[in-house]
Parts: sequence; C-alpha cells; structure tokens
Amino acid sequence: MKKLLLLLIVTLLFTSANSQNILKEAGIRGGQTAGFTYRYYLDDYLSYEGILSFRKSGMQFTLLRQFHEQENIIEFGHNFQFIHGYGGHAGFFFTDRYSNFGYQSYYSQKIFSPVVGIDGYAAVEYRLESYPIVFGIDYKPFFELSVYQFFKLSLWDVAFTLKYRF
Repeated sequence: MKKLLLLLIVTLLFTSANSQNILKEAGIRGGQTAGFTYRYYLDDYLSYEGILSFRKSGMQFTLLRQFHEQENIIEFGHNFQFIHGYGGHAGFFFTDRYSNFGYQSYYSQKIFSPVVGIDGYAAVEYRLESYPIVFGIDYKPFFELSVYQFFKLSLWDVAFTLKYRF
C-alpha cells in the first residue's frame, strides 16, 4: 500500500514538473484525520481537494470543494489566504465497540465498518514567495454514519498542513 501511494505521489509530481502555471498542490495533513492531500485549482478562487486519511485502523477518502479569498487577511502579509468549503467522505474503519446514543457494547475483536460522512472546511494558509511551499492550519468538522457507530459528530478536527505547489 505504501509503495502504491509513493508511486502515485511521484507520478503526480513529474507529470506537471514543466508546467508554467501553478495549478496543483500535494502535501501532508496532521490532526485527527491525518493523511495525504492533493489540491487542483480551477481558477484563482475555486479548487477541489482530495484527502486520503487514516483513522481507527482504517482509511477514508475526502473530496472538498473550496473557495479562496485572495484579499489581504492580515495587513502585514499579502501571502495569507483564507479558504472555506464543504464536501464529503467515504471509507472504512475497524472498531471493537458499538456506540448508539450513549450506550456502548464491546466486542472481543475489531470489526470492519464502512463509513460515509459530510465535511465542512476552513483554513488559513501562508505561501512562501521564493519557494513553492504552503503552510497552513485547517479546521474540518464532520458528521458521519457507520454500521457499528451509528453516527459521529466531530467538531474539533484541526490540523497543520504542509504542501508543495507545482
């Protein structure tokens, strides 16, 4: 699996290495749903971001539609950018407990559980002028449904991101 992810990242980097316009970003995301990110810009104000994340011994794929505010957020820095958006995720995890309205029951082994959810998104990013590097902090609350944990609401999925622009 790790070899496949590495091959995907290398392929994405080299296919656009000669591009003049910076239309893509790839990087890593920390936080509760840590993983790999890939953003594709449609124009200066709209992009789509895919996040392949790993949580609870499982994996999820999140697709976000993002809107970029190009105005100066902070007076002393024109490299800051505010981003907001929405999206959804799907995937699976393994759990050894069942939660339903405060009631929990435990299993002797971990059980496979598919999951689907809705995500919100807000971020502040800083782009370096001399290098194609982007630092950011994002907030991605989500609501999800699964088989063994009927629903989950997470309001505190905050993460640091590091991305490479190409």
